[in-house]
Amino acid sequence: NDEMKNKLVNSLEHNKGWLLAESGGSVSEPHSVHSSFRFSLCSQVELESLSVGSSSGTVLMVNLDNGLIESRSQELKWGRIESLERSISPVAHNLVRFSYGEILSATRNFAQGRVLGRGALSYVFKGRVGIMKTTVAIKKLDKEDKEAPKAFCRELMISSSLHNPFICPLVGFCIDPQGGLFLIYKYVSGGSLESYLRATRPRKNGRSKLPWSVRYKVAIGVAEAV
Repeated sequence: NDEMKNKLVNSLEHNKGWLLAESGGSVSEPHSVHSSFRFSLCSQVELESLSVGSSSGTVLMVNLDNGLIESRSQELKWGRIESLERSISPVAHNLVRFSYGEILSATRNFAQGRVLGRGALSYVFKGRVGIMKTTVAIKKLDKEDKEAPKAFCRELMISSSLHNPFICPLVGFCIDPQGGLFLIYKYVSGGSLESYLRATRPRKNGRSKLPWSVRYKVAIGVAEAV
C-alpha cells in the first residue's frame, strides 16, 4: 500500500510539474496550475466551438454563394432579354408577340409529331395559333447556345424587313426567360424547296426530278427574293 501511495504521489508531482512548466509558473504558485489547466481546457473548448462555427460559417457562405450565383445568373438573363428587347424595338411593333403559353399550346408541348425540321441552332414545329387556329411554323432556337440571341435578333430584323411574294413572311415572335426564343412564320405546305430540287420527295406526275424549265423559274424567283 505504501508503495502504491508513493507511486501516486510521484505521478501527481510529475503531472503538477509538467503543468507548471507549460504555464511558466513555479511550484510555490499553486493557483498557476489551476489557471494553466483552466486556460488549456477553455482554449480547447473554444477551438472546438470555433471549428464548428467555422464549418457552419463555411456552409453558410457556400449557400450564400450559391444564392448569389443563381441571383446573378437571373440578373444576367434578364439583362440579356432587356438588351434584346431594345434591339428589336424598331420593328417589333409590326409583329405579333406570342406568349410562351401560346407556343406550348400551339405545338402541344413541342410534341415530336409536330417537328417539321431542324437546323444548327433550332427546331421548327408546326402549330396552330389564335382564335382561327391559323397554321404556322414555329422556330425554336436553342436557348443554351450563346449565339442564339444574336441569331434571333439578326433573323428577326432581316425577315421583318423583307416583303416579297417569294419569301415566307415572319408573323411574330416570343421571348421568354425560361422558355427561350421563338420566331413564328407563315406555314407553307408542300415541303422544302430542297426536297424538290434534290428529288427526295415523290411527285404526283411520277417524275423524279424537276425539269430545267421549272428549275430556271425557281432560280429567277430566288434571285428576285434576294
